[in-house]
Amino acid sequence: MILIVDLNPKLERRLRGEFLKGRTSQVEESQTRAVSPGISMARLATSINEPTSLMTYIGGLVGQALVQELIDLPIRLIPESLKDNSQESFLLEERTRTTEILTKEPRITREDMSNFYTKYKDKLDQYELVILAPHDRDQLPDDMTYMMTHMASQAGLPLVVKADKKTDPLKLIKARPHAMVMDRAILSELSGRPLNYMRDVFKAKRALFKEDLAYLLLVGSKQGVTLFKGNEAYYGQTQDMDHQELNEDYLMVGLGLGLVRKYDPQTTLRLAMAAGSVGLLEDKIDFPKIKALMPKIEIKKIEEA
Repeated sequence: MILIVDLNPKLERRLRGEFLKGRTSQVEESQTRAVSPGISMARLATSINEPTSLMTYIGGLVGQALVQELIDLPIRLIPESLKDNSQESFLLEERTRTTEILTKEPRITREDMSNFYTKYKDKLDQYELVILAPHDRDQLPDDMTYMMTHMASQAGLPLVVKADKKTDPLKLIKARPHAMVMDRAILSELSGRPLNYMRDVFKAKRALFKEDLAYLLLVGSKQGVTLFKGNEAYYGQTQDMDHQELNEDYLMVGLGLGLVRKYDPQTTLRLAMAAGSVGLLEDKIDFPKIKALMPKIEIKKIEEA
């Protein structure tokens, strides 16, 4: 059983029609749904038959509408209340363009954050693994990614997190995540050198993370994906995915499920890559599609030169 944490879900209102500036326009078709990386990740995890909970902030009348959109999904929702309304996204879809209008993101006070930490810490012993979904919040009163990673580590619970522009990977590693997903370009920037060859990747990984990270999944290359388990490295590639960007959020889910199910590194990487590929087809995800892709992924163990 896994716990996915999401800090900023949105209520998306998709409106199709022709919208003329300065005039009243009629909507031809409308759709409302709850969206966020964490919600999509939870949907994927449940489609792979993994019991999944989603912990997130919910605020105001918009938050109530969010809950209603999620209520029929096989996801256990763990909400933490905010005073402000949850964020809304209005998508105006016309034939030649799409315009997005966002409402202001809800404030998270130190009290809200403290309440979230308390609930999060109390729930940890119910789960086998935590995945921290990437978020697009502009303002937080604290580095919540670091704190939640540290709490999971202190509880002895494996946690998967993504190193991106909103996180400092060298600081985050001190919180001792079990697994990290990182773009190869970020590793190159941190090491201060180009990573043209796998020996360069080995050196950068060893110099920056030493033995502090059990798993590192390197993405960002259209040729394939690399999974480090300690000092061992495995490279995954398939022609079906050649020159195709994978959904990195869904790669995280596949990685997490491989760890929960105690798959070997090769099978874990296959599952992660298959999930990342199927994840590009948001509305057509199911486990048979993922299982059908897994045998097509070639895995090679890489030895350090």
